[in-house]
Amino acid sequence: MVFIAYATTMVEIFTFQAKKVKRQEIFKRAESYAKEYTRAEKTLIKNKRDARRAGNFFVDAQPKLAFVMRLRGLVLKAIFE
Repeated sequence: MVFIAYATTMVEIFTFQAKKVKRQEIFKRAESYAKEYTRAEKTLIKNKRDARRAGNFFVDAQPKLAFVMRLRGLVLKAIFE
C-alpha cells in the first residue's frame, strides 16, 4: 500500500494510483508512435538513397483524397417530370 501525505481517504489513494497507471500507459503509447514515425522516416531516406544509387527518382506516397458529397432533401419527382 502506498501512503500519500495529502490523501485522506482510500478513494483518493486509489484514484491517484489509477491516474498514475493511465499516465504510464499514455506515455508508452506515445513512445510507440515516436518509434513508428522514426522507422517511417528512416525507410523513406533509405528508399531515396537506393533510388539515387540506381539513377532513378523516388516519389513519396501522395495522400489519398476523396471528395464526398451528400445530397439530402432533393425532390426527385420534380426532376423526372
